[in-house]
Amino acid sequence: MAIDIEHLIDIFHQFKQNASILDLELLTTGHINKAFVVALADELFILQSINRQVFPEPLLVMNNLNEVMTSFLEDRVDTQQFNYQNLFHANLMEFLHGSIQ
Repeated sequence: MAIDIEHLIDIFHQFKQNASILDLELLTTGHINKAFVVALADELFILQSINRQVFPEPLLVMNNLNEVMTSFLEDRVDTQQFNYQNLFHANLMEFLHGSIQ
């Protein structure tokens, strides 16, 4: 199946709006999920899709990730100043609804 580059860019822009993408490449070393390197002028990102044959309930995977990140960040971030959990959760929901085929 062909990869829809425009769809990947749309998904990436849900996380980093108006970013100028210099390069987007498929990583070929993975065994379970599809992953892409997104290069901006001064940053690199990994955009990864969840293999639904291996993880048939991606929302459970993302909820687990949310719990791990929440626990990690609670020890390091002043929660009175920054509501990271809602931001993280909102981005995850956007990602799941526009998931990579």
